[in-house]
Amino acid sequence: MPRATLPRAHREPSLRQRMIKARSFPLATLDTLLPSYLLLVTLFTDFNFPRSREVFALSEIMLEILQYCDWYTLMSVSRSSVFGRSLARIVIRGRLRSLITPFMPPDLFLPFMTMLHNLGGGIIGSVPRLMLAQNAVFHLCMTKRGDKSFHAFDLNIVVPYGKLERCRSWFEARGFTHWADFDISTAFLSTVVAFTVSVRYSKTGQSIRVSISESRGGIFQVLLASPITSQTNLITPSRIYSLYPNLVHRFDTLVTDRKGIDITVREDWLPCYELKANNLHWKKACGPYCPALRRRTHSDPGIASFHWSTRFQEPRISDTGEDAVVTHNLLFWRFANRCRNMKCKNYQPSQL
Repeated sequence: MPRATLPRAHREPSLRQRMIKARSFPLATLDTLLPSYLLLVTLFTDFNFPRSREVFALSEIMLEILQYCDWYTLMSVSRSSVFGRSLARIVIRGRLRSLITPFMPPDLFLPFMTMLHNLGGGIIGSVPRLMLAQNAVFHLCMTKRGDKSFHAFDLNIVVPYGKLERCRSWFEARGFTHWADFDISTAFLSTVVAFTVSVRYSKTGQSIRVSISESRGGIFQVLLASPITSQTNLITPSRIYSLYPNLVHRFDTLVTDRKGIDITVREDWLPCYELKANNLHWKKACGPYCPALRRRTHSDPGIASFHWSTRFQEPRISDTGEDAVVTHNLLFWRFANRCRNMKCKNYQPSQL
């Protein structure tokens, strides 16, 4: 006798499906809408434009539109269909290539990603920050007023323990011949064993800076140690991660209140972000992004990721739908000691 099954619309999602959904970046909302998104709404509705689907089903038109869309809108398109996801991946790959081009010729993009894949490394710092903020409302406002400070100042690489020399050798073969070791900031003393920097100059005299951090274990633990939320993003050769995807479109960034952490912010950061000492200004409940919440890498609904490239085989995915970059070790962390958001259940008033 055949086994009875529920209709597709009424089936309970599997654990893997729930985890994948939890790991997704937020979609476009009324808080993040851009004029371009209104055009995308036309793509998926027949309101006032009965044949709009036929017109906007052309990849050339969609790719041109998506060039001007923010990250949340790209995520909305990527989750609309297989066609939408393929277009979002093309746009994201192009944006990442353009962000890395100042540090190396375009023809080195694929060899660079291959090197990171072989070493199990990733990109942190200003490159993923810009990737997620590109075309956000505050980014467009800064671009309109001619502010040139909002760009990638350096290429920050993080590699697992024992892989620093191989990564440095790759860059040395491509012109980064002089390296200097620097002291590790207090926030990363427990997660980073070495930090080295190389600077070379282009033909126009512009400085090109590359830094490599060697983790004590997996690369994800370096991300968890960041004292600033805008630095809690990671790009690997196959995925983009964010610990606070609810903040990637905001002009402000949250700074930890943990004691003994030196918050060193370069002057060139100041035009790009407004540093906030707490989250008192948040207008909605924190949910899984509460800075005072004790979080863990396994099954954490606040960690978002997007599979931007299928060129490289991803590390083995566990039964829960989490990938090996996140689940290399079971790690616990808490960004701040206190939550000042009055709409959050973890709210704590300021100490007098």
